[in-house]
Amino acid sequence: MDTCIHCNNKFDFFCTCCQLTFCKDCDVASCYQNKHYVITMNTAVNRFKKELDEVKKLTDDIKLKIEEKRDSIMNDNNNFQRHKTACKTDIDCLKNKVIKEVEDKCKKLISDLDNLSEERDKVFPNKVDFFDSVMEDVDRLNLSITKLCNPRDLNRLERFEKDLSLTRNKVIDDDQRSLMPKFIQSKRMNDMISCNIIGEIIAYDPDYEVVTCTTNKLVQTGESFTIDVLSSRLNQACQVVANLTKSTGERSNVEVIHVSENMYKIKSLCNSEGDWKMKITVDNRNIKGSPIDIVVVLRLVCTIDNISNNMGKKNTKRVVDVMSLQDGSILISNGSCEVLKFNQSGSFVDSIDSSQNVCNMCKLDDNHIVYSNHVNGPCIVLCNDQFKEIRSFGKDKLAYPSGVTVNKPTRVVYVTDDQHGVLKFSVDNGEYLGRIGRTIIKSEDKRPEDEEMNGPLDVALNHDNQLLVADTQNSRVQIFDTNGEFVSIAICAGQEDGKVICPCGIIVDEVGNIIVSSNNMLQLFNKNGVFIKRIDHKEDG
Repeated sequence: MDTCIHCNNKFDFFCTCCQLTFCKDCDVASCYQNKHYVITMNTAVNRFKKELDEVKKLTDDIKLKIEEKRDSIMNDNNNFQRHKTACKTDIDCLKNKVIKEVEDKCKKLISDLDNLSEERDKVFPNKVDFFDSVMEDVDRLNLSITKLCNPRDLNRLERFEKDLSLTRNKVIDDDQRSLMPKFIQSKRMNDMISCNIIGEIIAYDPDYEVVTCTTNKLVQTGESFTIDVLSSRLNQACQVVANLTKSTGERSNVEVIHVSENMYKIKSLCNSEGDWKMKITVDNRNIKGSPIDIVVVLRLVCTIDNISNNMGKKNTKRVVDVMSLQDGSILISNGSCEVLKFNQSGSFVDSIDSSQNVCNMCKLDDNHIVYSNHVNGPCIVLCNDQFKEIRSFGKDKLAYPSGVTVNKPTRVVYVTDDQHGVLKFSVDNGEYLGRIGRTIIKSEDKRPEDEEMNGPLDVALNHDNQLLVADTQNSRVQIFDTNGEFVSIAICAGQEDGKVICPCGIIVDEVGNIIVSSNNMLQLFNKNGVFIKRIDHKEDG
């Protein structure tokens, strides 16, 4: 209403306390008496319009925020669905890969079973025919015997008896034993299925991201490292929390530095080698790129470069094998009857004489040492820690032995031989226990099959007591189980990092990582044969 109902005049004033409008002729003594705040109508209208504009602006801002939030939620949901689809695709690909590998392995098992059956089928009809023929001969003799009726037939009876004895001997001498097929399921299968070997699903905060490394990082013991984290949120207070834990449960201190509103630096170091995992969270949620697998390897201590200067009796200028002792000292063999001893700093300590030429070495828990000799009279030697011989064995089985390793619980020594693959002996009595793999001569037009070896030079046992064989001339590393059955090709042939050409040395460190020496390269792999890094110096050549 634009006019006063009492005076029919236009409104001139507005009481901000009573929220009433009135004209100049109205009695508003009570408003003034009560010291109300009375303003002109123009002022009231302008103030109202201003507040109305502010409310409309606030409404528009809220609507804009709602639309932005809604769009953000929609985009977030679309991203989630896209990542969900990608995860399902990755899981399906992994599943199909595992299924294919299992199917291929099962086909190989079926093929082995069929081959065994074919071998039996070749023998079985002949066996049946043989005994049918023998039975006919016995029946004929028996018929002739029943016709004998007086003492004048004694000579004939003796002849029949002789024929029966010969037939009996043929039956007895025939080996009726046959091999029965049996499927032996891998003991690790159930453990692998029950363990988290395929992967896991985690939820991460996409507003925070690791920006300085991939999901794997390799450092040396005692080496400090830094990981950068970037945030799309501008935070005044530090929101990032980091924890660094070893697979054994050991923890290491971590420092989180809030560099700027959206940048964090995480600093830490590890004093023991092994597999570590850094978990970076915000509000107990992983960020993008977390957790980070960190592999810690031993730091290079020193280089021993004065070996040839200390080879007195046979200066071959060649290192065949290196072995560390419990006191930290280092033994170096060179294929002669002299073993050199150095301390941890690389200083020469002493030379030790042995009764035979020392090539590759392996220490036992009882301070004894097993070594190979391929120079004169190839054999394996068991000796004490001063290389005094206890026994030697394998002379009638070995041609050119090189790498040696011992399964300490079973006391079985495994030896690579240039002509025979991998041979097994008992450490305690030198008894020959069999061989692993098949040896071949490398052919340019034929790819070597699984289990086939050509000039293997070294062997090692992993933490599952599986055998790792440096298949030198085939340029690969093969894995065999405790029964000597082929498991897989752990490392393939190739010139690039992560592959090998003519591997000549292989060891497994304390945490299960594999170190392979090949073609002037020293490479570190994890326990599954996945390449980690090169650990040699470029200038070593």
